[in-house]
Amino acid sequence: MSENQTPNNKPLIVAIIIIAILLLCGCLVIMGVALSGLLGAFSLPWSDAFDGQVKATETLEKTFSVTTPASLSLNVNVGDVIIQTGDAQEIHIYGVKQVWGPNSRQAEQYLDDFEVRLGQTTSGDIEIETEMPLSLRRVRQAPHIDLEITVPRDTQLDLNINVGKIEVTGVQGKFEIQADVGDVTLRDVRFEKDSQIRSNVGNIELRLPPDSAFTFTAQSDVGDIDVDFDVRNERSEKKVVGGNIEGEIGTSPTVHVELRTNTGDIDIRKER
Repeated sequence: MSENQTPNNKPLIVAIIIIAILLLCGCLVIMGVALSGLLGAFSLPWSDAFDGQVKATETLEKTFSVTTPASLSLNVNVGDVIIQTGDAQEIHIYGVKQVWGPNSRQAEQYLDDFEVRLGQTTSGDIEIETEMPLSLRRVRQAPHIDLEITVPRDTQLDLNINVGKIEVTGVQGKFEIQADVGDVTLRDVRFEKDSQIRSNVGNIELRLPPDSAFTFTAQSDVGDIDVDFDVRNERSEKKVVGGNIEGEIGTSPTVHVELRTNTGDIDIRKER
Protein backbone atom coordinates (compact mmCIF):
# COMPACT_ATOMS: atom_id res chain seq x y z
CA MET A 1 0.00 0.00 0.00
CA SER A 2 1.39 3.40 -0.93
CA GLU A 3 1.71 6.08 1.71
CA ASN A 4 -0.94 8.37 0.14
CA GLN A 5 -3.59 5.62 -0.38
CA THR A 6 -6.63 5.87 1.96
CA PRO A 7 -7.63 2.57 3.64
CA ASN A 8 -11.10 1.20 2.52
CA ASN A 9 -13.11 0.99 5.79
CA LYS A 10 -16.55 0.92 4.11
CA PRO A 11 -17.22 -2.83 4.65
CA LEU A 12 -16.39 -2.50 8.33
CA ILE A 13 -18.71 0.50 8.75
CA VAL A 14 -21.58 -1.30 7.01
CA ALA A 15 -21.12 -4.35 9.21
CA ILE A 16 -21.23 -2.21 12.37
CA ILE A 17 -24.43 -0.49 11.22
CA ILE A 18 -26.13 -3.84 10.48
CA ILE A 19 -25.17 -5.23 13.90
CA ALA A 20 -26.51 -2.07 15.60
CA ILE A 21 -29.83 -2.34 13.74
CA LEU A 22 -30.22 -6.01 14.70
CA LEU A 23 -29.53 -5.22 18.33
CA LEU A 24 -32.03 -2.35 18.27
CA CYS A 25 -34.75 -4.55 16.72
CA GLY A 26 -34.14 -7.19 19.37
CA CYS A 27 -34.56 -4.58 22.11
CA LEU A 28 -37.77 -3.30 20.57
CA VAL A 29 -39.23 -6.80 20.39
CA ILE A 30 -38.41 -7.41 24.05
CA MET A 31 -39.89 -4.05 25.02
CA GLY A 32 -43.03 -4.76 22.99
CA VAL A 33 -43.60 -8.09 24.72
CA ALA A 34 -43.05 -6.53 28.12
CA LEU A 35 -45.37 -3.61 27.38
CA SER A 36 -48.05 -5.96 26.11
CA GLY A 37 -47.94 -7.95 29.30
CA LEU A 38 -48.00 -4.79 31.38
CA LEU A 39 -51.09 -3.44 29.63
CA GLY A 40 -52.75 -6.81 29.99
CA ALA A 41 -52.18 -6.75 33.72
CA PHE A 42 -53.22 -3.13 34.14
CA SER A 43 -56.02 -2.60 31.58
CA LEU A 44 -57.91 0.67 31.71
CA PRO A 45 -61.12 0.44 33.73
CA TRP A 46 -63.29 1.66 30.82
CA SER A 47 -61.66 -0.46 28.10
CA ASP A 48 -64.51 -3.00 27.99
CA ALA A 49 -67.04 -0.22 27.41
CA PHE A 50 -65.39 0.61 24.08
CA ASP A 51 -65.01 -2.94 22.82
CA GLY A 52 -68.59 -3.81 21.93
CA GLN A 53 -68.66 -6.91 19.76
CA VAL A 54 -71.42 -9.25 20.95
CA LYS A 55 -75.05 -8.27 20.37
CA ALA A 56 -77.92 -9.14 22.67
CA THR A 57 -81.59 -8.58 21.78
CA GLU A 58 -84.91 -8.75 23.52
CA THR A 59 -88.43 -8.27 22.18
CA LEU A 60 -91.29 -6.67 24.05
CA GLU A 61 -94.96 -6.53 23.17
CA LYS A 62 -97.97 -5.04 24.89
CA THR A 63 -101.50 -3.94 24.07
CA PHE A 64 -103.45 -1.21 25.88
CA SER A 65 -107.19 -0.59 25.67
CA VAL A 66 -107.95 3.07 24.96
CA THR A 67 -110.81 5.38 24.13
CA THR A 68 -110.64 7.89 21.31
CA PRO A 69 -109.23 10.35 20.84
CA ALA A 70 -106.25 8.45 22.24
CA SER A 71 -102.94 9.93 23.39
CA LEU A 72 -99.42 8.52 22.97
CA SER A 73 -96.31 10.03 24.57
CA LEU A 74 -92.86 8.71 23.69
CA ASN A 75 -89.38 9.62 24.89
CA VAL A 76 -86.57 7.48 23.42
CA ASN A 77 -82.79 7.93 23.46
CA VAL A 78 -81.85 5.98 20.33
CA GLY A 79 -84.10 4.05 17.95
CA ASP A 80 -86.50 4.12 15.03
CA VAL A 81 -90.25 4.54 15.51
CA ILE A 82 -92.93 3.51 13.02
CA ILE A 83 -96.57 4.38 13.83
CA GLN A 84 -99.59 3.33 11.80
CA THR A 85 -103.30 3.02 12.36
CA GLY A 86 -105.23 -0.07 13.41
CA ASP A 87 -107.97 -1.05 15.87
CA ALA A 88 -109.97 1.94 17.10
CA GLN A 89 -109.96 0.76 20.72
CA GLU A 90 -106.34 -0.18 21.41
CA ILE A 91 -102.71 0.78 21.10
CA HIS A 92 -100.39 -2.10 20.30
CA ILE A 93 -96.63 -1.79 20.88
CA TYR A 94 -93.96 -4.12 19.52
CA GLY A 95 -90.30 -3.36 20.18
CA VAL A 96 -86.85 -4.87 19.80
CA LYS A 97 -84.10 -3.86 22.23
CA GLN A 98 -80.51 -4.19 21.01
CA VAL A 99 -77.28 -3.75 22.94
CA TRP A 100 -73.61 -4.63 22.40
CA GLY A 101 -70.96 -5.77 24.87
CA PRO A 102 -67.41 -7.23 24.93
CA ASN A 103 -68.83 -10.69 25.65
CA SER A 104 -72.17 -12.47 25.96
CA ARG A 105 -72.40 -12.09 29.73
CA GLN A 106 -71.74 -8.36 29.64
CA ALA A 107 -74.11 -7.87 26.72
CA GLU A 108 -76.90 -9.58 28.65
CA GLN A 109 -76.17 -7.36 31.63
CA TYR A 110 -76.36 -4.27 29.43
CA LEU A 111 -79.67 -5.57 28.10
CA ASP A 112 -81.07 -5.77 31.63
CA ASP A 113 -79.74 -2.29 32.44
CA PHE A 114 -81.39 -0.75 29.36
CA GLU A 115 -84.89 -0.12 30.65
CA VAL A 116 -87.93 0.47 28.47
CA ARG A 117 -91.05 1.49 30.37
CA LEU A 118 -94.53 1.02 28.90
CA GLY A 119 -97.41 2.39 30.92
CA GLN A 120 -100.85 3.94 31.00
CA THR A 121 -101.79 6.95 33.10
CA THR A 122 -104.98 7.26 35.13
CA SER A 123 -106.40 9.43 32.34
CA GLY A 124 -105.75 6.67 29.80
CA ASP A 125 -102.71 8.17 28.06
CA ILE A 126 -100.05 5.70 26.87
CA GLU A 127 -96.43 6.47 27.76
CA ILE A 128 -93.21 4.94 26.43
CA GLU A 129 -89.86 5.92 27.90
CA THR A 130 -86.32 4.57 27.84
CA GLU A 131 -83.81 4.88 30.66
CA MET A 132 -80.10 4.58 29.89
CA PRO A 133 -77.79 4.42 32.94
CA LEU A 134 -74.35 6.00 32.88
CA SER A 135 -72.63 2.66 32.29
CA LEU A 136 -74.38 2.35 28.92
CA ARG A 137 -73.46 5.85 27.77
CA ARG A 138 -69.79 4.88 27.47
CA VAL A 139 -70.17 1.92 25.13
CA ARG A 140 -69.01 2.14 21.54
CA GLN A 141 -72.44 1.54 20.00
CA ALA A 142 -75.35 2.96 21.96
CA PRO A 143 -78.20 0.64 22.92
CA HIS A 144 -81.32 1.29 20.93
CA ILE A 145 -84.88 0.14 20.54
CA ASP A 146 -86.90 -0.08 17.34
CA LEU A 147 -90.64 0.34 17.84
CA GLU A 148 -93.64 -0.52 15.68
CA ILE A 149 -96.81 0.98 17.16
CA THR A 150 -100.41 0.65 16.03
CA VAL A 151 -102.81 3.36 17.21
CA PRO A 152 -106.41 4.44 16.52
CA ARG A 153 -106.75 6.95 13.70
CA ASP A 154 -107.79 9.63 16.21
CA THR A 155 -104.63 9.85 18.31
CA GLN A 156 -102.63 12.73 19.72
CA LEU A 157 -98.88 12.13 19.35
CA ASP A 158 -96.11 13.59 21.52
CA LEU A 159 -92.86 12.05 20.25
CA ASN A 160 -89.31 12.86 21.29
CA ILE A 161 -86.26 10.97 20.01
CA ASN A 162 -82.60 11.86 20.47
CA VAL A 163 -81.27 9.80 17.56
CA GLY A 164 -83.51 7.94 15.13
CA LYS A 165 -86.15 8.28 12.44
CA ILE A 166 -89.88 8.76 12.93
CA GLU A 167 -92.53 7.57 10.47
CA VAL A 168 -96.26 8.16 11.01
CA THR A 169 -99.01 7.00 8.65
CA GLY A 170 -102.77 7.57 8.69
CA VAL A 171 -103.14 9.39 12.02
CA GLN A 172 -105.24 12.49 12.62
CA GLY A 173 -104.97 14.74 15.66
CA LYS A 174 -102.32 16.93 17.25
CA PHE A 175 -98.65 16.30 16.53
CA GLU A 176 -95.76 17.36 18.77
CA ILE A 177 -92.68 15.73 17.25
CA GLN A 178 -89.02 16.35 18.00
CA ALA A 179 -86.04 14.43 16.57
CA ASP A 180 -82.62 15.72 17.58
CA VAL A 181 -80.87 13.70 14.86
CA GLY A 182 -83.11 11.92 12.38
CA ASP A 183 -85.70 12.26 9.64
CA VAL A 184 -89.41 12.77 10.29
CA THR A 185 -91.92 11.48 7.74
CA LEU A 186 -95.70 11.91 7.98
CA ARG A 187 -97.98 10.23 5.42
CA ASP A 188 -101.74 10.57 4.99
CA VAL A 189 -102.12 12.50 8.26
CA ARG A 190 -104.57 15.26 9.14
CA PHE A 191 -103.81 18.11 11.50
CA GLU A 192 -106.82 18.50 13.80
CA LYS A 193 -105.03 20.89 16.19
CA ASP A 194 -102.02 23.21 16.09
CA SER A 195 -98.90 21.07 15.68
CA GLN A 196 -95.10 21.27 15.69
CA ILE A 197 -92.65 19.03 13.82
CA ARG A 198 -88.96 19.66 14.41
CA SER A 199 -85.60 18.08 13.71
CA ASN A 200 -82.25 19.56 14.60
CA VAL A 201 -80.41 17.48 11.99
CA GLY A 202 -82.70 15.71 9.56
CA ASN A 203 -85.30 16.08 6.84
CA ILE A 204 -89.01 16.70 7.39
CA GLU A 205 -91.30 15.16 4.81
CA LEU A 206 -95.09 15.50 4.69
CA ARG A 207 -97.23 13.46 2.26
CA LEU A 208 -100.73 14.82 2.82
CA PRO A 209 -104.24 14.34 1.40
CA PRO A 210 -104.97 16.79 -1.44
CA ASP A 211 -107.85 18.37 0.53
CA SER A 212 -105.67 19.24 3.55
CA ALA A 213 -106.22 22.69 5.08
CA PHE A 214 -103.90 24.50 7.50
CA THR A 215 -101.69 27.53 7.85
CA PHE A 216 -97.99 26.86 8.23
CA THR A 217 -94.51 28.20 8.80
CA ALA A 218 -91.50 26.26 7.54
CA GLN A 219 -87.89 27.13 8.24
CA SER A 220 -84.59 25.44 7.42
CA ASP A 221 -81.29 27.03 8.39
CA VAL A 222 -79.34 24.76 6.03
CA GLY A 223 -81.55 23.09 3.44
CA ASP A 224 -84.29 23.48 0.84
CA ILE A 225 -88.05 23.95 1.29
CA ASP A 226 -90.41 22.55 -1.34
CA VAL A 227 -94.22 22.87 -1.23
CA ASP A 228 -96.34 20.94 -3.71
CA PHE A 229 -99.63 22.62 -2.68
CA ASP A 230 -100.96 25.96 -3.82
CA VAL A 231 -100.00 28.44 -1.12
CA ARG A 232 -102.11 31.53 -0.47
CA ASN A 233 -100.80 34.66 1.22
CA GLU A 234 -97.31 33.32 0.80
CA ARG A 235 -94.41 35.08 2.47
CA SER A 236 -90.97 33.62 1.92
CA GLU A 237 -87.29 34.38 2.25
CA LYS A 238 -84.56 32.54 0.41
CA LYS A 239 -81.10 32.62 1.96
CA VAL A 240 -77.76 31.36 0.72
CA VAL A 241 -78.01 28.00 2.53
CA GLY A 242 -81.57 28.01 3.86
CA GLY A 243 -84.79 29.91 4.01
CA ASN A 244 -88.32 30.12 5.33
CA ILE A 245 -91.85 30.22 4.00
CA GLU A 246 -95.28 30.75 5.51
CA GLY A 247 -98.78 30.80 4.15
CA GLU A 248 -102.11 29.00 3.87
CA ILE A 249 -102.96 25.65 2.31
CA GLY A 250 -106.49 24.50 1.48
CA THR A 251 -109.90 26.01 2.13
CA SER A 252 -110.69 27.85 5.38
CA PRO A 253 -107.77 26.53 7.47
CA THR A 254 -108.31 26.59 11.25
CA VAL A 255 -105.08 25.02 12.54
CA HIS A 256 -101.43 26.04 12.31
CA VAL A 257 -98.45 23.77 11.66
CA GLU A 258 -94.86 24.74 12.47
CA LEU A 259 -92.05 22.93 10.65
CA ARG A 260 -88.46 23.56 11.70
CA THR A 261 -85.09 21.97 10.94
CA ASN A 262 -81.65 23.36 11.58
CA THR A 263 -79.96 21.18 8.97
CA GLY A 264 -82.17 19.39 6.48
CA ASP A 265 -84.83 19.74 3.79
CA ILE A 266 -88.56 20.31 4.25
CA ASP A 267 -90.97 18.80 1.70
CA ILE A 268 -94.75 19.29 1.78
CA ARG A 269 -96.38 17.24 -0.95
CA LYS A 270 -99.76 15.86 -1.95
CA GLU A 271 -100.29 12.18 -1.31
CA ARG A 272 -100.58 10.53 -4.74
